[in-house]
Amino acid sequence: MVAAVKWAGASTARTLIDLDSPLTTLTLSAVGAELANQTNLDTWGWFELTTSDDSDVFASAVATAGSTVDIYMVQALDGTNYQTPDEAAIEAGEFQELRVASIPIATEINNLNAMWGPILLPPASCKFYLYNNTDQTMTAEWELNLYTNNFETQ
Repeated sequence: MVAAVKWAGASTARTLIDLDSPLTTLTLSAVGAELANQTNLDTWGWFELTTSDDSDVFASAVATAGSTVDIYMVQALDGTNYQTPDEAAIEAGEFQELRVASIPIATEINNLNAMWGPILLPPASCKFYLYNNTDQTMTAEWELNLYTNNFETQ
C-alpha cells in the first residue's frame, strides 16, 4: 500500500528556446527544441524565462498594464506533424488552446528568473513558442528553460 504521494525533485533545466537575437514586441519566436516526452513520461513542467548571460530580460521597464510573455505548446502524437501558429493569428485571438502559460511582466525582471508552473505535460512529442506580448524588446540573450518532475510514491 502506498503510504504517501509526494513531489519528486525537479530535473535539471532543459533549454527549450535559446535565441541569440532580440525578440521585438508582439513577435513570435522561432519554434524551440523538441521535448520527446513519450520517452521520459514526465508529468509536470515548470518554465523559467531568463538570460544566458545574466543580463536583464528587458532593456527597460515594461510600461503597458497587462503585459505578458506567452508560451505556446504544439504537440505531435506521431512526433512529426506539428501545428504552426503565426503572429497574425495569435493577435486575432486564434491558437488560444495552444497557450499553456502567460507570465505577467509588470516591471523589468532585473536579472531575476521569471518562473511559471506547473503545467501538465502530454505523453507525446511537443515543441514550444514564446510570444512577446509586451511593449519592450526582449534582450538578445534570452532563453526559455523547462524543469520537469513527477509524483513519487512512498
